[in-house]
Amino acid sequence: MCLNAEGARQAAILNAEGYAAALARIYESAQNVDSKTMSLQYLDALKALGAGPATKFIFPMEFTGLTKAFSRFTSEAGSDG
Repeated sequence: MCLNAEGARQAAILNAEGYAAALARIYESAQNVDSKTMSLQYLDALKALGAGPATKFIFPMEFTGLTKAFSRFTSEAGSDG
């Protein structure tokens, strides 16, 4: 019984260490993300929310800022060509 408890404890420690390492890598990667990438990620999240069977949608306050940034990106892209 003691060996089982010790094994479970070690497994919990290893899981926690793996989770901490994964979070550290995500944090490091997120430091290099620009606003265009974040806007696309946000739009993907909204698209996933819209795919559900819900009949009511709640848009966060940041949505207005996102739409402004997105329209700025698209106008910049249109003026480049």
